[in-house]
Amino acid sequence: MTVTDHELDEMLFRFHCEATEQAVTPTLVARWTAAYPHYAEDIREHAVELLDMSFRASANGAAISAGRSPARIEPVTVPTPGMTSETAPSTLREALRTVGLTLRDFADGIDIARSIVTDVNDGEIVKETIPRRFLRIGAARAGTATDWFKAVVMTTNDKGELPAFKSTGDPLPGRQRTWEEAIRDTDMDEDRIAFWLSDEG
Repeated sequence: MTVTDHELDEMLFRFHCEATEQAVTPTLVARWTAAYPHYAEDIREHAVELLDMSFRASANGAAISAGRSPARIEPVTVPTPGMTSETAPSTLREALRTVGLTLRDFADGIDIARSIVTDVNDGEIVKETIPRRFLRIGAARAGTATDWFKAVVMTTNDKGELPAFKSTGDPLPGRQRTWEEAIRDTDMDEDRIAFWLSDEG
């Protein structure tokens, strides 16, 4: 199908209006890409731009309320009163509890498979592979500074007590999975998988 600039602009404008009235989520993106598969890449790119603009606006608002110039603020260093990377809880579960969320609420709120959030909490995903998108969207959902949320995610390891069995040697830890392996192993639809695997640059 030949796509004209006018058709694309019109569709993106309608997507933009709906996305700004509600919120950009993988579910919204999936609905639009299913309805307009020939525009799927453009829709995804615009969704990322909207998320980025929204994040920068909230960061600038925090800077202004703190008496700093918005032009000088770094998006990942917006402080949340009483929450610094030094005071971050040791698990994601504890961190979310401090802001009134459960792991399940958090996963549902950012439209990601619950198993991913559980794996992050349990330290089952290689930390270096967890993308900025998860850290940024997760921090926004929790209402915390991104650096505080990142500190939690990078240290969380909440495997809990494992059953004891007779053994002649020490137990060996299981192999951690990368973010991509974990995401691809979920039952999320293709658009949600693409959303959580795309690189924000």
